Amino acid sequence: MGLFNPSGAHCWTRCTAQPKACEHIPRTSTQYSRLGNAAHELAARCLQNNTNTYTYYGETITIVEPDATEVFTLDGNMCSHVQGYVDRVRALAKKVGTNVIKSEERHSLEESNGYIDAWMINPACDHLYFVDLKYGENYPYYAEGNEQLMFYAMMLLAQDTQGNVKNITVAIDQPRCQKNPDWTEVTYTSNYIRDWYGGTVVPAKMEALSDQAKFVPGDIQCKWCPIKSVCTARAAKPLATLGTNAAALQVAPPELPDFKLLTLSQLGAMVDRLKTGRVKAWIEDAEKYLRQQVTEQNQQCVLPDGKRQWVKVEGKRSYSWSNPAMLVSRLGSLITTHHNKPITVAQARTALKDAGYSKKEIDMYLDGIVAVSRGVSMKLTDKPGIAMGAPQHLKPSKEK
Repeated sequence: MGLFNPSGAHCWTRCTAQPKACEHIPRTSTQYSRLGNAAHELAARCLQNNTNTYTYYGETITIVEPDATEVFTLDGNMCSHVQGYVDRVRALAKKVGTNVIKSEERHSLEESNGYIDAWMINPACDHLYFVDLKYGENYPYYAEGNEQLMFYAMMLLAQDTQGNVKNITVAIDQPRCQKNPDWTEVTYTSNYIRDWYGGTVVPAKMEALSDQAKFVPGDIQCKWCPIKSVCTARAAKPLATLGTNAAALQVAPPELPDFKLLTLSQLGAMVDRLKTGRVKAWIEDAEKYLRQQVTEQNQQCVLPDGKRQWVKVEGKRSYSWSNPAMLVSRLGSLITTHHNKPITVAQARTALKDAGYSKKEIDMYLDGIVAVSRGVSMKLTDKPGIAMGAPQHLKPSKEK
C-alpha cells in the first residue's frame, strides 16, 4: 500500500514520523484480520453474483497472507452476519434508485490505494454512496470523522473530472459489534472532502517526507500503530506525566503508595496526573502486548522474584451455531433479535428457559446445532504446571 495507506490515515495525519518509521516493518496478520478478509470475500461474492450468503454455506475460503495461510469454512455465524450487511447494501441501492453496486474495487490516488467494499451513484450522477464493512466485534467504528472513509471519498471524487458529484454519503456497517449500531453514515459535500484532503492530508504527507516529521503520541494514532510498544515518544509521555524515572523501571516496577495514607490534596493531584497521563490506556496496551507474547509467541515471562510467572492457559468456552439449516427448523422465530442481529446461543437458552423448557430439554433442543470452542488466555501463577503443554511431571496432582 505504500507509505500512506487510507486505513492508516488516522495515524499518519497526526503522527507524521510514523510512515517512515514503519516502512520496513513486515506486515503481519492475525486470526481476526484473516477472518475479516474471509467475510469481505464472501460479501463480494454475493454482491457481484447477486446471490445470498447461504448459497455458499459449508464452502471454504482460503486467505493467504505473507505470514500465514488460513482456511475458513463458511458457517452459520458468518453467513448470518454477512447477509445482514449484504441486505443493507442492497436496501441502500434501492433507496438510491440504482441496481448497479460496485464491490471490492481497487482505487488509487497518487501513491495511495485501497479497496472500497461497496459503492454506487444515483441516476443524476451528483451523489455518491459507499459502504465500508467492519467485521470486528469489540471495537466500534463510526462513519462521521473517519479518516479512512474520507480518504476513500477523495479517491472516488478524483475520478469525477467533470465535477458532477456534489455530495457523498459514507457508511460503516459493523454487523458483529454489540457496542455499536449495525449502520452509521454521514453525508459530506464534495467541497468539504476536497478541502479536508488539501488542508490535512497533503501537508501531513509533505511533513512525513521531510526532515521535520514528528512523533506525536496520542490515543487515536497509537491504538493500532505497529511500533507503539517500542516508541520512545509514546513511552516518555506517561512517564514524564507521572514523574517516574525511566531508568528505575529496569530495576523494579515503581510501587504506588496506599492512597488512604495520602492527604486528599495529594490524592487529588495523583488522580489528575494518572488520568492526564493516560496510564490506564498504557497498562491496557502493555497487558495486550504481554498476552500476545505469552499466548501467541510462547515466550517465557518469569517475574523478578523467580517464583511467579505468566503462563498460557486454556480460555473460557465459547458457543456458536454450527448448523443454520437445522437452527431455522428448531428455533423458528427465535433466530433473530432486535436490529436483525442473529440470536446468540446464550440468548437462545434464556428464551427457551423463559418459555418453560427445562435444562435437559434445552440441551436436547440445541444438540447438534451448537459448536463449542475454547481459546487461550494467560494467568499469573507460581504453579507452572497449569500451563498449556506443560510436562506431565509439573502438572498439579488432583486431590481425591
